[in-house]
Amino acid sequence: MIIEEYNKRFPRRNEKYFEMLSNEEKEIYLKMYLNYSNLLYMYLIKKLDLDKFDNLLVTSKSNLKEVVELEKDFYQKLAKGYLKYLYIRNNLYIERLSDSEKEVLLNIDKQINYDNFIESTYQKVMFESVEEVFNLCYGPDSTSFLKPSNIILIGYRFQTLNKKEYDENYDIREKELAYFEMMFQTLTKEKLNCPVYLQMYDNFSTDMEVVDGSL
Repeated sequence: MIIEEYNKRFPRRNEKYFEMLSNEEKEIYLKMYLNYSNLLYMYLIKKLDLDKFDNLLVTSKSNLKEVVELEKDFYQKLAKGYLKYLYIRNNLYIERLSDSEKEVLLNIDKQINYDNFIESTYQKVMFESVEEVFNLCYGPDSTSFLKPSNIILIGYRFQTLNKKEYDENYDIREKELAYFEMMFQTLTKEKLNCPVYLQMYDNFSTDMEVVDGSL
């Protein structure tokens, strides 16, 4: 992971903290971020069956295509090797971990199961706030992306359709996506000790200029 990619997160509530780190400290932080992300994917895939939901989009009759790697945003790139369409859309606040917990991330042993570690830390790492609950945008400044601060947010995204593709499979695609979202919300409910939300993203809603409101 490189700093330029990390800086494309939104919201960026710990920007000042990260900028105060030395270059060496930033490298260590990003290593811990990537390691935590990998452990989190393995944990949530098991807890929420994310791979099965991902496969619903892979086998879609409306021929939804995976976003090419170069066009994926920061969050979707972290899902590489785990999922093709779904991805974790939360930021990870590694600085909230204790020194001993950070030490775990710096010394990952592939032979060890880290489910208990994730179970005991994911809320303080993933939530936008651990002290209070408020709504904020996980994307452009739009009510569509307004969500509570104490959730796990799973994004999903597929390749932007051209006009012919959009028109040809419109009815099938709308039915499939409605079924997909309904099944996700039903089958993931109460599987974790916090709400799990699903949000569709596209080229527009992952464009940093749009997200930052700088157009």
